[in-house]
Amino acid sequence: MGLTGCYACMKYLVVIFNLIFWLTGIGVLAVSIWLYFDSSVYLGNTDDSYMYFVAIFVLMAAGAIMFLIGLLGCCGALQESPCMLGTFFIFLLMIFAAEITGGVWAWMYKDEVNKIIELQVTKMVKDEYGASKSVQNTIDAVQHDLHCCGAMQPSDWAHSRLNSKDKSAVEVGISKTTGFYILPATCCKTKNPDICDLHRKVKFAGQVFDGIYTEGCIPRLQRYFEDNMIIMVGIGIGVGIIQVLGLIFSMALCCAIRSE
Repeated sequence: MGLTGCYACMKYLVVIFNLIFWLTGIGVLAVSIWLYFDSSVYLGNTDDSYMYFVAIFVLMAAGAIMFLIGLLGCCGALQESPCMLGTFFIFLLMIFAAEITGGVWAWMYKDEVNKIIELQVTKMVKDEYGASKSVQNTIDAVQHDLHCCGAMQPSDWAHSRLNSKDKSAVEVGISKTTGFYILPATCCKTKNPDICDLHRKVKFAGQVFDGIYTEGCIPRLQRYFEDNMIIMVGIGIGVGIIQVLGLIFSMALCCAIRSE
């Protein structure tokens, strides 16, 4: 059987939509696989990095699901199969509902989510940096990329494991008895190690040098999301509109095929 007229145009619109969806799934899958094999860039291949790998596996599963759904929609439209189109519609509706639910939940509990993030980042800076290689690499990457230092401020490092007397730490900072504490090298604005070593040695209750990032990573993250909120909301609305159109077109095409 072959559809004609408006239904034929709708058929190819569904094919184009699913082709984009399919390519997006391939992209997500490729990125997740790359992160898995190149995780040492931010995480390090250690036993205590399982949480990060769980997130990568979730991303990998999402890419695989998008790949399969896009392939199903393309084949259903090209072969004009009501069964495939109906299955595609159900899966796409489930994804759309999950996105709406997740967005509403994040908006309703944004304060609680912010508190959880603040507590987790503070714990990573004060208690886990130096004890966990994956956490150390993650904090270093965040400080380097966002140009920040410490959880709320650079002085957070004064009472961290980095500056404790615990010899089991990866790098033991200068003790409080000397009147100084040391900052990680990623707090330095300069890439020159000699200049950085001079700047990252800070007096207790003293001012941080100009060569050190003075803003904490938590407020920097919050401001980053606030500055890009319009862009993220716009992308979310755009993706939602595309998915709704995909739902409408796939159902209309399925009904047209059944009527033929």
